[in-house]
Amino acid sequence: MKKILMVLHYPPPVHGASLVGEQIINSGYIKRCFDVDILPLSTRSDLNDGKVIGKLCKYLKLNVKLFFKLFKKKYDVFYMTPSVSGISFYKDFFLTIYVRLFINKIVYHFHNKGLQKNKWIPSIISRLFLKESCVILLSDKLKYDVERYVENECVYICPNGVDMEANIVSKSIKNVSTIKIMLLSNMIKSKGVFDLIDACKMLNNLNVDYECNLYGPCYDIEKTDLLRYIKTKKIFGKVIYHGGVYGDAKKEAYKNNHVFVFPTYNDCFPLVLLEAMSYGMPIISTSEGGISDIVCDSLNGFIVDKHSPLEITEKIKYLLENKDVYEELSKNSLEIFADRYSVKAFEQRLVRILDDI
Repeated sequence: MKKILMVLHYPPPVHGASLVGEQIINSGYIKRCFDVDILPLSTRSDLNDGKVIGKLCKYLKLNVKLFFKLFKKKYDVFYMTPSVSGISFYKDFFLTIYVRLFINKIVYHFHNKGLQKNKWIPSIISRLFLKESCVILLSDKLKYDVERYVENECVYICPNGVDMEANIVSKSIKNVSTIKIMLLSNMIKSKGVFDLIDACKMLNNLNVDYECNLYGPCYDIEKTDLLRYIKTKKIFGKVIYHGGVYGDAKKEAYKNNHVFVFPTYNDCFPLVLLEAMSYGMPIISTSEGGISDIVCDSLNGFIVDKHSPLEITEKIKYLLENKDVYEELSKNSLEIFADRYSVKAFEQRLVRILDDI
């Protein structure tokens, strides 16, 4: 049985890579296929954690644990979910320097992008980091980020997957007068939060009956600034900020809303879109990263331009005026999700890749 040492993100904090890491940890199927040991890569307890000493201690503790693992057992593969931003990249880069002394096969599973354009990472460092390694990406559309450093035959594509709750059926708004819009994300400017609020103001001006629910903890947007912006648009009460939601509260949010809007400027393959699809939600998003693999325009949602509240407004209004189209998009979301993006499908893809390497 192939022996794999995995160093990956898992909660806390909660973000796409850590949720996928949690799936891998909990996967009986992966553990039946391989002899797996797992260590946590994250040094933060939440996304706003700025405690340098605490993070340094966690990082040193990871290094000690990693050394002990490498000395005690001979592994066939080293699997890591690295970051491509700033200090986090160099933290991961340092780990791999001595891992290569013990393990020949290195696999990087990227859940973010930006390696090629990151001014803090010189090309020679990227080349050393990826030298003689295999790379797993979330979409073909992200190959450009590593094509300068990794041979095409060493690049694998493995879209993420999420759990699907039982007995979910497609949605309908035929007997609905108020359309409920939602965005679930860490409150980050690059997620297009303010574009959605601007779109809601336009819906208000058009006398569209709507409710917009924002879910997720504040990150680079302060709660007071978010609420102030909503108030300045005079849509307080129509746009509601709920804070972070998890577990059953998150499930209820997906069940109680009709359309998922995610006008992001910077993403790879957002898990929230897969979650929304698993509840039969039509999606309005941008073509950022691999999103156009998830959202097929006019099939299970709509692709809009970045920084375009007007397009978001038009698509929401169109769905409210064409309720048969809404039902078709909802049905297609469920079908596409079940076919491509379940946890089972993800696990099978990942096992095939690790088996092939």
